[in-house]
Amino acid sequence: MTDTLIEHVSDTAFWVAHYRALETERSDALFHDPLARILAGDRGKKIAHTMPMPLMTGWTVVIRTCIIDDYIRLAVAQGVDTVLNLGAGLDTRPYRMDLPESLVWVEADYPHVIEFKENRLSSEKPRCRLERVKLDLANLSERRQILARIDARAKKMLTLTEGVVPYLSIEEAGSLADDLSRLDRACYWIVDYFSPEVIKYRRRRGMQRRMQNAPFKFTPEDWYGFFGEHGWRSKEIRYLADEGDRLERPIRLPLLPKIILKMRALFTSKERRVAFRKFAGYVLLEPLTMVPSRGTFESAYAGNAPWDIGKPQQAFQAAADRVIGSVLDAGCGTGENALFFAARGHVVTAFDFLEEPLIAARRKAAERGLAATFLVKDALKLQQWTERFDNICDSGLFHVFSDEDRVQYLQGLKTVLKFEGHLFLLCFSDQTPGTQGPRRVSKDELRDAFGEGWEIESIEAARFEVRPELRQTRFSGDDPKALFMIARRVA
Repeated sequence: MTDTLIEHVSDTAFWVAHYRALETERSDALFHDPLARILAGDRGKKIAHTMPMPLMTGWTVVIRTCIIDDYIRLAVAQGVDTVLNLGAGLDTRPYRMDLPESLVWVEADYPHVIEFKENRLSSEKPRCRLERVKLDLANLSERRQILARIDARAKKMLTLTEGVVPYLSIEEAGSLADDLSRLDRACYWIVDYFSPEVIKYRRRRGMQRRMQNAPFKFTPEDWYGFFGEHGWRSKEIRYLADEGDRLERPIRLPLLPKIILKMRALFTSKERRVAFRKFAGYVLLEPLTMVPSRGTFESAYAGNAPWDIGKPQQAFQAAADRVIGSVLDAGCGTGENALFFAARGHVVTAFDFLEEPLIAARRKAAERGLAATFLVKDALKLQQWTERFDNICDSGLFHVFSDEDRVQYLQGLKTVLKFEGHLFLLCFSDQTPGTQGPRRVSKDELRDAFGEGWEIESIEAARFEVRPELRQTRFSGDDPKALFMIARRVA
């Protein structure tokens, strides 16, 4: 590493560390990174002083650091046991964040970056199990070997690529996204988001000329569509401007640009002003495989669906005495839970969005001499129903929906469930390792989702029973861990 300006993309790590050091020295610092100054040194300071837009760059580094810190805390709280930091640069989170000692944190970067970092931090002790790997991401064979090795010993893994993807070409980013999506334990991926306007602005302001040895190359026409094509979807996005306001640290601009922006705002529509604030942010991605498609269920019922166990789920059997009155079984499949309640004398209506499992459900009802109504219905259109029920059973439906569809589904539940009626819900728990099966759900997610208009009476650890032959091959020999919630509609 020579004492010159940015000659290689890895040199940007000194630049970023300098701004983390400046933040740490503030009396109102949003985070403390005492090792940043040791790592940045004079080199980071010199780079910062020769680059345009220092106020904006410093603010961006600080806010993005806070966003990513929050994402990591969230992931760890949801059971992530391994963090893979690709292109780790001079990041010091394993030293400065309050992390579990058992957490495995793997830093991967160019050999010269790893050697520099190990030398500078040789006397420092990380708070978790820190490992370092020398890796050039462009070396596909070595990259895939390392990813496979880390994935094999993880239970739930978060990948962090802070300030990495923008420097990749479309083809390079797609290859990396594909490799990560193939990992069995990859649950989350943190990625930079920049709007097309930001890329254009950087070019106009001379940033591209100053960084000709490390240019931004990732410029997809449809950012979300790009990652969707490579197996990922957005779980959450936090925009820099919004987070800056939340943290009481708004965007810092020189006086002249600030005046120009205020003048433009007078002649700009509200929609345009809102869109402008979404110029950049950080996205928490999750694999698309965690949000099953219609084809997933069609394929499952064409064979032996993992959840079709030939009996009702034990969690519903144990709660049967709490069920009083009529029952709606949402996403009933082949009807085992619905027929269980029908056998106990309840008036039961059940629905699924596929006809195939309902054919089996009706056949079972006839064979057992039980009365139940089985309908083809869309769970996201419950608001169109006029019938009302005393109880709703959800065995594995809630956890298949995206965040957006969950909102619509919950509105429908409120429509068809009588006031003071009860919802009985069984879903995969975030304590289930890996990504096999549907999305994992935490207790906090349930509390947030059912916070308004509901009173949660209990959330208990349970098991989601699957076909015996799948326990060993997909879930380490046991039924997946689950959560069983009982909630009452109060509004």
